[in-house]
Amino acid sequence: MLHMEQSVISSCANWALIATPIIIAIGLYFAYRECVSVRNARIAQTIVSLMSVWDSDGMAESRRKVNESGKNLQVDYEVSDEKNELDSYTSYIRVANFFDGLGALVAEGYLDVRIAYDHLGKAEKTYYMFYEPMITSSKYEGYVRYFIKLHELFTKEEARRSKTKQRRAS
Repeated sequence: MLHMEQSVISSCANWALIATPIIIAIGLYFAYRECVSVRNARIAQTIVSLMSVWDSDGMAESRRKVNESGKNLQVDYEVSDEKNELDSYTSYIRVANFFDGLGALVAEGYLDVRIAYDHLGKAEKTYYMFYEPMITSSKYEGYVRYFIKLHELFTKEEARRSKTKQRRAS
């Protein structure tokens, strides 16, 4: 009887030794999946928020003003600053500030460059062209450094995609 009890206890212990790592592995797998789900939800929320700002009335007005200024953007910006025309001044800088914020998210790893490029790559390229003479001048050095970094990252992403398309076509 004692031998049988020891055998049962030994069998239970062996099963526990086998089951414990399996249960731990399953728990870790589900914890990992939950972390991935939370991260994906945050990315989706960030994209929705960014696109909401991009489509807002104030941003639409700013984009219109920047488009109208075109190559004269820096001059128009400086004139509105000198005349203390807050509405115009804010409109001229709002788009650059938006891309600077997006650049910070991408450069610091909070938002994948591929996702940001898919949503705003073409717009960034267009507006960078307007802002480039201004933001790369020594007078405004360091003002929107993440906008400049974002442009570099998007240029690399565009080149990467171009190479991928060439490989597929071959």
